[in-house]
Amino acid sequence: MNQDKAIGITVNKGNVLDLQHFPDTYNQVKSKLKKGSLIVFDKGANAKDNIELIEGDELRYSYR
Repeated sequence: MNQDKAIGITVNKGNVLDLQHFPDTYNQVKSKLKKGSLIVFDKGANAKDNIELIEGDELRYSYR
């Protein structure tokens, strides 16, 4: 059985950069994630501060 599932989504105005709203979205869903879970996002959210949030919670990440 495939256990992959989305657990959160946000909608923002078009002029809000992904790297700016990533922390809010991440903080909404992180309590639902198990240690080692994979966070997937596009390159727009790829920023040092965002990576540190993920790594600080012992999660993995991938971006395109």
